Amino acid sequence: MENTEDTWVTVSPGGHYAEACQRFGLAKYGDHLVVKFSQWNDWYNRQRFARTWVKPPVPAFCGTNYQVAKSVADDLNNWKG
Repeated sequence: MENTEDTWVTVSPGGHYAEACQRFGLAKYGDHLVVKFSQWNDWYNRQRFARTWVKPPVPAFCGTNYQVAKSVADDLNNWKG
């Protein structure tokens, strides 16, 4: 069954996704990231069995403040466009 509804999530610095984004120049150290959950999940499932780094999905937002990143994720989740 295909998931027709997706959500945007806030990812804190220090995790595997944030580290991969830093490695590929998509984020800076300490950034809180906003990414679509389905994209993060697809990347995670490929990365965990890979023998090398897999390029992560580009975050929709990078910022040093968690509250701002969470607000961006909430706005994207509430957008009806």
